[in-house]
Order: sequence, then C-alpha cells, then structure tokens
Amino acid sequence: MHVYVDGRFAGERLASRPRGDVGAVHRGYGPDHGFDTTVDVPAGRSTVCVYAINAGPGTANPLLRCTVVQSPTGNPFGSIDAVTSTGPGQVRVQGWAIDPDTVAPVRMHVYVDGVFTADVEASTWRPDVGAAFAGYGNNHGFDTTVAVAPGGRLVCVFALNAGPGTANTLLGCGQT
Repeated sequence: MHVYVDGRFAGERLASRPRGDVGAVHRGYGPDHGFDTTVDVPAGRSTVCVYAINAGPGTANPLLRCTVVQSPTGNPFGSIDAVTSTGPGQVRVQGWAIDPDTVAPVRMHVYVDGVFTADVEASTWRPDVGAAFAGYGNNHGFDTTVAVAPGGRLVCVFALNAGPGTANTLLGCGQT
C-alpha cells in the first residue's frame, strides 16, 4: 500500500499483519493482509489517503480510504516537578515538556534570578508523561543541575517553541 499526506507520497507499507476477520471473509487468501502504520503529518489539518497497490494483472491501484486528521499545534507545555538545592552553589531542576508540533525533545532554558544559565534538552525517560500524552513518546523529561551563587535564588524554566506556536512557555519557577 501507499500512503499520501496532502497529496504527497508519505511511504510504502506491506499489508501483512494478521487479521482473522479478513481471513474468515476471504477464505483461501489467509489472514495476513492487515496493516497498522504511522506516518508523519504536519501540524494542523491534513488529508491522509491509503491506496492498495496492484501486484498482479490489472492496472488500477484502488483508493482504500481518505480521512482528514487534525494534528495538535501550539505552544509547548509541561511542568517543573522540583527545584532543590543539592549543595553549596548547586540547584537541581526536574520536570518535563512537550511541544505539540513535534515528537522530538524540547529545548529548555533555565534562568537564575532572571539571568540565562543553561540550555537543556527535555529528552530523559518519563514513561508517565508518555502514558499521559500518547503519541509523543517517553523521552520528554529533564533533570539538570545548575551553578548558582550562595543564598536564596529564583530558578525559572522556559520550554522553547519548536513549531507554529506563538511563544516560549514559562513552565514555572522555584525558590531555593
């Protein structure tokens, strides 16, 4: 089969997955004619079409179905789980972030008392986040330690927008 997104070729797949219901209806061909696949679509609204590709005599590649899908879009979102002092001059910041425009890890900026301090990738294993936001995967956590001057400090984390959204998102701030 061939998959098209908004009229552009998005991939070729083999329909070879077991489907007992198909095998029961089309006896003699066996059950291994199902498919289940994922293709990339841009943010926003897209039309996805699937065609069966003729493998024998004949000239047609019949359209199986077209459907309109709405892919999430917008600004990144997430949470700071903890801001803790780990010793003199060090603060540990933990949390997670997702940008709905991509499954890729989100870039994060950490500020201490309003001063840019670190550029971090939210790419650590967080199966709880993956379970809550199916389709984005499990690698959206961050856990970093930054250097700070002695005393109480305000630590803020921003998730950087990676697509059609309009802004970087303040995930939150914590006081040490």
